[in-house]
Amino acid sequence: MKKLLSLATVALVALAMGVSAKASPVTPQTIALQRRIAWQEQHIRQLNQRRAYLHRYIRHLRKSTTPIVRQAAPSPSTANTSTTSYPSGGGWADELRAVGFPESAIPHMLYIIQRESGGNPNAVNPTSGACGLTQLYPCYGGSAWLDPMTNLRLAFQKYQASGFAPWGG
Repeated sequence: MKKLLSLATVALVALAMGVSAKASPVTPQTIALQRRIAWQEQHIRQLNQRRAYLHRYIRHLRKSTTPIVRQAAPSPSTANTSTTSYPSGGGWADELRAVGFPESAIPHMLYIIQRESGGNPNAVNPTSGACGLTQLYPCYGGSAWLDPMTNLRLAFQKYQASGFAPWGG
C-alpha cells in the first residue's frame, strides 16, 4: 500500500512537471522522475505476478493435500501391553509441538508423517535408506535416528533450514 501511495505521489509530481515541461525543455529532474515511475511500474507488475503465482500454488496445495483425521487410541482392555505402542500418523501433534514446530506447520507435518512412514517410527526405506517417522535422508544416525523424538528434532532442524522442501513441498 505504501508503494502505491508513493507511486501515486510521484505520478502526480511528474504530471505537474510534465505540464510545465511542454513549455520548457526536458530537465534532468523530469528524466529522473520518469525513470522512477517506470521502475515502480515494473516492480508492481512483478509483485502482481508473484501474487498470482502464490494464489495458484495455494489452490494446488488445497487440492492435493488430504485432511488429517486423528485416529482414536485403542482402549486399555484391547491394547497389547507387551509391545511398545506408538500413536498413528495423526497422533504425533504433541510431539511435534514439543520439538518446536509452529502450530501452522503441524497439520502438514502430520500429513508428511502419515505419507512417509504411516506413523511407524521404525520405518526404513529399503531402497533409499531414509528412516524414521519423517523418513530423514540420508539416515546417518542408524537406529538412533529411529527414536521418534530424535527423528522429529532432526526434522525440525531441516524444516528450519528449508521449510517443507526436504519432503517435496
